[in-house]
Amino acid sequence: MALRDVVMPAELRRAALAELVAASEGRAALERARGETAALRSLLNAARLAEEHPALLEIRALQTASTVVVDRPARRK
Repeated sequence: MALRDVVMPAELRRAALAELVAASEGRAALERARGETAALRSLLNAARLAEEHPALLEIRALQTASTVVVDRPARRK
């Protein structure tokens, strides 16, 4: 005797799908939190460098100013 088609009740299908969705959402939330933590850590490191070496802020300002001037498209008249 062979078993051909097995149909799960709708409640079980919904429960299984809800479990998969919850697990996927949990992984996505964890990945977002990791990204936010990495961004905060990077900001903290930059703040420490700026505090320890104020000249870095001046250099960065000069880099930004030159980038704005160089990368700005020419105006057409």
